[in-house]
Amino acid sequence: MAGSRAFFRISAVALVALFGVAVLTGCGSTNPSAPESDAVAPASGEYLSSPASSLPLVPGTQVQLTLDGSSLSASAGCNSLVGSYSLDGATLVVRDIASTMMGCTEDLMDQDGRLSAFLTGRPVVSTSPDGFTLTGEGDATLVMVERAVADPDRTLESTVWVLNGLIDGEVASSAAGYDGITLLFAGGAATLTSSCSTAATSYTLVPPGTLETATMTVAAFPGSGDCAVINEGVNAVAALFGGTLDATVEAGTLTLMRDGKGATFGAS
Repeated sequence: MAGSRAFFRISAVALVALFGVAVLTGCGSTNPSAPESDAVAPASGEYLSSPASSLPLVPGTQVQLTLDGSSLSASAGCNSLVGSYSLDGATLVVRDIASTMMGCTEDLMDQDGRLSAFLTGRPVVSTSPDGFTLTGEGDATLVMVERAVADPDRTLESTVWVLNGLIDGEVASSAAGYDGITLLFAGGAATLTSSCSTAATSYTLVPPGTLETATMTVAAFPGSGDCAVINEGVNAVAALFGGTLDATVEAGTLTLMRDGKGATFGAS
């Protein structure tokens, strides 16, 4: 990420207008091995695919599946699929599946099609203590594990958080170019560090998910990389401190928000 600054602004409203929704037609095959009774519906929640799955996936990708009553959403590194679902015995019946239309690499676009076909192909559901397995045509499987088990929430404190985005109202900006800016909460001290500057302040954790913070002052020094750009990112994060911060941790992502402005971080 070193070098010229790549800084992308994406409006949450514009995403809907840009990508739209396109209906994907999946396979209509029926799995003849589906039992007719004693089906246990998977619990609503967020699930991630396990490496134990036999459905071919592009290396480095993972299926994310969310069930909410009768609604389903899924993604595998490119577009998001949405639809409705029900159980027919132990068979998962997915209807009205649609997709965002974001352009991705050909292998990921093909994977979206395979995932849509698998989900609409009436796979058989078998539940487990921490998730469920979908078995489709040719005995291809997706072994889904509760997100909280497969990728548990990191602790806010004592985790090194790396800046990956800034938020200003409805506009989210990539932190590309803000190389190596890290944040650490430990023992009541919040420390912000980069190759060009450092800053620190005190905080009090007020559960759940609230930080009372003092003002953070940045001390810049000659460093490596484009310090003008890096310090811009440091200053944006430091400006969030000096008041009440909402701190949300989900899996390996930390989001800090104050008065409509914020920053997102990934666990190191």
